[in-house]
Amino acid sequence: MADEDQQQSKQRRFLSTITKRALAPVVATAATAATGYALRKGSELWEQRLRPKAQEKGGGLALARETLENAATKIGGPVSERAGALADKVGKDDGGQESPAPTQAGPSDDAKREQNREQRERRREERRRALEEARPS
Repeated sequence: MADEDQQQSKQRRFLSTITKRALAPVVATAATAATGYALRKGSELWEQRLRPKAQEKGGGLALARETLENAATKIGGPVSERAGALADKVGKDDGGQESPAPTQAGPSDDAKREQNREQRERRREERRRALEEARPS
């Protein structure tokens, strides 16, 4: 009887191991597909719903400031004071001035970006040449 129980136990462990090994790739594939779907849908949700609402409120910094102010009023105590102080700092530059709300990139911004990109490329090329000259022949 004990021999039969031991035999059945071995068979159950064997079947369990085989099942786990057979299902592991399926589970991994399903997890990968679910992750891809979530990322795709999350990106769509951000672009279609959340981003326009954040821009309506003045951008990410304004939204962060508003969130911190709301949290500070609801929390209370020392944490509230810290959140309020942080909310005051968010969205301000070094001089204590309000940062302007981000705007759409205009043609001059595109030209500046292109000029900066070209300058970075030139500096990279100069560093490459300097490295090649420094190498022993």
